[in-house]
Amino acid sequence: MGSSSQLQFLFRGAVLFVAWAALAVPHASAQEIEASVQGGYTFSEGIVASEQRQILGLRYDSLDVTSGGSFGFTIGAFVGPNFELEFQLRLQLGRA
Repeated sequence: MGSSSQLQFLFRGAVLFVAWAALAVPHASAQEIEASVQGGYTFSEGIVASEQRQILGLRYDSLDVTSGGSFGFTIGAFVGPNFELEFQLRLQLGRA
């Protein structure tokens, strides 16, 4: 079991978190527009199928997806108390 000082530290942290969450909830529910951005890197080797598939009249047995950076953004607006319209864009950059 942890020492008394460790338990006090955890208890203080829990109390601070609950207080922060209680203060943040009214502000979060009052928002009308929300937006976010995202960025990263995707590692990919592609895939090879065991049999060929026909897609739009062409035969495929592999998919050459290359590694590359990825980014995107989201923006949405509440148009009613229980309804939101949102637009999302995600792109992955890869080498040909």
